[in-house]
Amino acid sequence: ADSWLNYNKSCNAEEGKPRLEVRFYSCLPFGPIYVIDDDIYWGLYLANQDSMLGPVFHSRTTSVLGRQILASYEAVWHSASHKTGGLGVSPPHLHSRLSHATEESDIARKIAVTAGILRTRSPGDSAHFDATLGCLCLLRHADTDLNVAAIVTGELDIGINAQGRDKARTIGKQIWRERWTRIYSSPLRRCIETLTEALAGKVENVELRDELRERAMGDVDGYSKASYSASLPQYGGTDLLTSFHTAANSGESYCDVFWRILPLLEEVISHVKSGERVLLCSHEGPMRMILMALDGSTTDAAIKRDVKSGDIFYYFPASPTGSAH
Repeated sequence: ADSWLNYNKSCNAEEGKPRLEVRFYSCLPFGPIYVIDDDIYWGLYLANQDSMLGPVFHSRTTSVLGRQILASYEAVWHSASHKTGGLGVSPPHLHSRLSHATEESDIARKIAVTAGILRTRSPGDSAHFDATLGCLCLLRHADTDLNVAAIVTGELDIGINAQGRDKARTIGKQIWRERWTRIYSSPLRRCIETLTEALAGKVENVELRDELRERAMGDVDGYSKASYSASLPQYGGTDLLTSFHTAANSGESYCDVFWRILPLLEEVISHVKSGERVLLCSHEGPMRMILMALDGSTTDAAIKRDVKSGDIFYYFPASPTGSAH
């Protein structure tokens, strides 16, 4: 094993990319799954038999069964960690011990300050083509296999799929004419890959900000959005997906996400008011909280807002002081 790993290390050094990943799991898959291009080979582990002698079946990733198996494969693969310590979760915000009423009162006061400073405009507005006017473009990453399969993705680090790459290139045609002075992105692969496709690989000036990562869903990551409570009975009767204050074990509530994202949003608003054009790529959870702060909506309305993969939102200074002139 040592000799083989040393050989692999030498290949890495020569080619500049990894050939092998060793990951640590806290779950046991029901059987082997091998994904090769558009083909999936999967099998079953049978009692009292060598795993290599079990049955193996073939499916295509484009079939209904294939998509389900692929979603399971991706969830298991990306829930593992190739470094000790597992996935990191930010410490709870300082408001975590306050009552819900006090929290929402504090949030309302913050929103009263941020709402209305920047205002949304339609994509056809002439301001989009005025490079002297401050602008904020909010972009949710393009499609992933887990999004399509309605799997809770959270902080699972999965890339975009073929449909997502096509969508990202289409997005690039809409935003390419903009002269971005700052580009911020979540550090998760699906955001980085979306920007890589949209900006034709010109991502050297992209700044990765941990504040923009998706809402951490803890032990619910990788489960179906529709039936996670059936597999995790401790969440029976609890709607983690549309509750503002409730978090999964080792996860975050929407309230946590709001306080996590707020300092960066205040920084971005300041840049846009001074005439800068900022492109920001993130996820559904953080974007709902950003839109809530910009539009002044209620928490209930914010967490129910439909933010689809690949959606774009433009905001401009509400007053002439946002112009660079």
